[in-house]
Amino acid sequence: MTIAFATSRAGALRIDMFDVAGRRVRSLLGGEVSPGSHALQWDGRSDGGGALPAGLYLMRLTTAAGTVTRKVVVVQ
Repeated sequence: MTIAFATSRAGALRIDMFDVAGRRVRSLLGGEVSPGSHALQWDGRSDGGGALPAGLYLMRLTTAAGTVTRKVVVVQ
């Protein structure tokens, strides 16, 4: 899955994936980003490297300006 996002200013940005029980299953990005458009890949695996089961997950993008959460459906 490709996750595309844009930011208008440089700063700290974090993207995490959570299961529906609220447990963080994968940290995709944590650090400084430059302004502009960005894209990253998620292979459907957990932080430990195991394949996650099909189902509903929540992606949370956090910056100093706020937090955005989106639903993600993983199909296998």
